[in-house]
Amino acid sequence: MIFQSQNLRKTSIKWLYPLGMCHKTSIFDRLQQKNIPKMKGLMNIMKGAIVAMVAMLTSIGDAAAQCTIQYSGSPCVGVPVSFNGSSTGTTHDWDFNGENSQTGLKNLNYAFKTPGNKVVTYITTINGTKCTSTLNLVVKESPKIKLKLQNLYEQCFEKNLFCFTDSSSNKNGAKITKIKYLVSDGQLFEYSNPTLPQTFCFSVKDERGGSFELFVEVEDENGCIDTMKLVGAVKVREKIGARFTSNKPVACDSVTATINNISRIDKSQVKKITWYWGDGSTTSDWGPTIKKTFKGQGTYNSKVVIETIDGCKDSFTVQATAAVFKSKANIWASKDSTCISEPKIDFGVDEIPTGATGLLWNFGDPNTGPQNFDNKTWFPSHSFSGLGPFLVQLTYSHPICGNKTAFDTII
Repeated sequence: MIFQSQNLRKTSIKWLYPLGMCHKTSIFDRLQQKNIPKMKGLMNIMKGAIVAMVAMLTSIGDAAAQCTIQYSGSPCVGVPVSFNGSSTGTTHDWDFNGENSQTGLKNLNYAFKTPGNKVVTYITTINGTKCTSTLNLVVKESPKIKLKLQNLYEQCFEKNLFCFTDSSSNKNGAKITKIKYLVSDGQLFEYSNPTLPQTFCFSVKDERGGSFELFVEVEDENGCIDTMKLVGAVKVREKIGARFTSNKPVACDSVTATINNISRIDKSQVKKITWYWGDGSTTSDWGPTIKKTFKGQGTYNSKVVIETIDGCKDSFTVQATAAVFKSKANIWASKDSTCISEPKIDFGVDEIPTGATGLLWNFGDPNTGPQNFDNKTWFPSHSFSGLGPFLVQLTYSHPICGNKTAFDTII
């Protein structure tokens, strides 16, 4: 557009001169032609300045972006928050609301000691230029753990149970949302949205006993956390570990069992040991090897009870320590002789042999035909056909004691 306006001006000037007259250059044209090179230089200078200014502003913007504070974690009293500075910065200066300061570290952790509005200021140097960034945080109060042991601090391992009252809370009213209890024997208990105060109980599982720590972590709805480590929170005495084995013999009429005392505790720590054999008898031998004879039919369940010098007790039971079967049943009769007017007599045995099969009564009275035999019951009745004597016979089989026969005579 500029060049078009110059051509129009030239044309209008030439029109002013009559034909045949010499053409003369206008003063305006001469000035314009003379300044064109200077104007081009000026424009190049201005263009360069603008480019430099844009570059400078871009650099300043980039530096400002690079020195922005990054952080992670919940800003709570006493809980470290991670702050990250510029990765390209060559200097690092931190100020935490005037409460503390740090120089030289690009990344660091800091825990505020009081709640409220806090300003974190970070100054770094990027490409020789100082850059300052601030971060506004609202630091919230952390919850406080409050535990109280309800029962004895030191207990026997057997049936040990430790109970604590947990009254943890946050004075700003924030709700407790999570609680973790970690016992140093490896047990972990976790509760979500608990109703506080609550009672928390646990039993130590480590049979070796000893002193055990309790680690507690409480978190509220703001993500603020409090932790507590109770060193020597509870103490448990070593498990007595009452144990014994039996060879579990099975025999007829009587049997001798071999008992081995394999209890965990050392004899020197024992105040009293009592064996309850299951046949009504007791002994107080330590062993470790004991011979015990059982008489009479039955399956004997035996138990040992150990009491230590510090008052702890433990017991252990073995089912079927020994089994005894009755080899021969003894017949009894309601009468010793028969009468014509009262021929019926009831029979039975003093004790039914456990496990016996194939029983058969033979009343020695063939005149009664099929009624002379009974294989249905251990306690039959028979009406004799006349006066005695009659030889009554009972036969049966036993898987342990073999085939057996018992006799009785009715006069």
